This record gives sequence, structure tokens and C-alpha cells, in this order.
Amino acid sequence: MLGAGEKSFSSGGDLKAHLDNYKQWQNNQSQQEVVQNVINHLKTVFTCSYKLATLKDTLFVSFLNGYVMGQGAGYGMNSHIKIATEKTVFAMPEVQIGFFADASGSYFLNQIPDNLGIYLAMTGKKINGMEMKQMQLCDFYIDTNMQQELIKSLAYISNFNEGSNKFQLQQLYHEYLDYLQRQNYNEDHIIYQKYKNYEYIREIFEVDSFNEILVNLDKYQHKDFVKEIKYSFEKAAPWSLLTNFELYYKSKKEKLSLKECVLLDYRLGYKLVQNADFFEGIRCTLIDRGDTPKWKHKSIYEIDPQEIKAQLYEELPYNLEKELIQNLEKEEF
Repeated sequence: MLGAGEKSFSSGGDLKAHLDNYKQWQNNQSQQEVVQNVINHLKTVFTCSYKLATLKDTLFVSFLNGYVMGQGAGYGMNSHIKIATEKTVFAMPEVQIGFFADASGSYFLNQIPDNLGIYLAMTGKKINGMEMKQMQLCDFYIDTNMQQELIKSLAYISNFNEGSNKFQLQQLYHEYLDYLQRQNYNEDHIIYQKYKNYEYIREIFEVDSFNEILVNLDKYQHKDFVKEIKYSFEKAAPWSLLTNFELYYKSKKEKLSLKECVLLDYRLGYKLVQNADFFEGIRCTLIDRGDTPKWKHKSIYEIDPQEIKAQLYEELPYNLEKELIQNLEKEEF
């Protein structure tokens, strides 16, 4: 899978779709109808992402060239082989726009070590391709100028090994890509090193409550990266920030499957798009750029933690979750 242009793999086409919904909201279209449009969009993209990740006979390879954000991150990160480049910029910035890091992020970001995935989800931190490799968020790091040659080589491997099943082909791809990567980057190269500050990040986010994160941050408040984390928390919508925390820690603690994470994304998405913060975030991100969002709550301390947790356990009405599961389990794409 490649991005449609040179600038991005995918940088939030889902946000642009929601912009149209915001305009309808402003034009006094029925609030219920606008919310339903967003819900239908979420249902479609969540289903598509899940089906790509669970393809039985097809090997799904993503060249993560350019911006990889929003639902595009869900498509790319759920692929079987992920290749980053020197132009890759990855982020899950949803908490900054009054939503939460969806796109099954609570599944794939919890697969990487040292609580780095939770760190990315909670802060919206932008990282480059080398940093993705350091975090084990991608499988390989290859220069962009090798992309076309690489595509031809992978096609040749597929044709030469016609009849191989997906897993055999995946192993062959891995061997070739590993060889190519090591030809260009020796074992001392930065891509084979640990991500900077990983020991601190692991400790800071190894908690049972959001308040514990704040306590841990105060222990290292003199460090620049901690100041960045605190600043990102201050900018985020308080409701979204706490929702994100509960989602990611539930997924991590209970070792939820991809399907379970998609279902939770849908459940929370349904609820958060009916929260005024969502459209306020859209306004400040895509319309009145640079404007400071007026979130529903000024601080996390105005919010009852039990209300946040309840969102994760209250099933949706009208058999919506049952319909989503049926869509996920259909054989056809």
C-alpha cells in the first residue's frame, strides 16, 4: 500500500470528512443526522482497517512515506510488513482535537515495548521514520529513492515463488528487506539503537491511574521531554485525555484482541462525537487555525473518573455493536 501522493501516506482524510459534518452542524442541519454521518464514517473505516489487517491469503505491505496520521495510521500500522523512510512523520494527535487515538491504536501501539505506544497516544508526539524503527513501530527503514526498485524486487520474489502461501512469502520478504537494510545501515547505525529517554518513558507511564503519570512527571520536571509531555497534556481536551488513558490501559492490562479494540473504538467514537469537544477541535484544527479551543471542561479535575470508565463498558443502543461485529466477521471485503 502506497500513499496517493508524494507528501503523505495518509494524514487524516477522516478529519476532512468530519469537516463537512461540522459545516452541516453550523448550518443548523439536524444534530442527530450530523452525528449519524460521523458514526457511519467511523463504522466504514474501522471495518476496512480490520479487514486489511486480517486478510487470509494476501500479504499486506505498507510504504509509510510522508505523513502517517489519523486513520491512515490504522491502515498502515495494521499491515503485515511496515516500511518507514526518511520522509515518514508518524503521529496520533487525536486528543488535541477533542477525540481519542482510535484507528485500533490501542491494539498496535500496545504491542511495542517500554510504554512508548501509550506515550505516543497520550501526547500526540510526532516521530520520524528512524524513531519508528527505534520504537519497533515499523519493521524496516529504507531510503525513499529505493522505493521503486524495492517494489519491483518484491514483485519478482512473489512471481518467482508463485504458489507460496502468505506466511512463506512474508518470510522471504523479511529476509530480503533485512538484507537490504543492513547493506545500507551497519549495526552501529542509529536505527538499531533504543529510542531516546525510553527508560524514563517506561517508568512514567507504568501506572494504574492518570494522576500517577502526573506524579511521575514531577519527578523529572527538569527534563525537556517531560516539559513537552506536560505541555501536550495542557493543550489536550481533558475529557479526551482521560478517555484515552482508560482505553489504552484497559487494552494493555486485559491484552485485548484487535477485534475487541475496534469494538471499543466504535463504542467510544459513538459517544465522543456527541461531545461538543469533538466539533470544537475540528473548528480549531481545520477552520479557525491557531484559535485556542474552548473545551467543555477546563481541567481533568472537573471530571468524575467513573464517568470516563463507564464509557468503555456501556454498550451502544440499537444493536449497533452487533452490526459492527457482523461486518467484521463477513468473509467478503
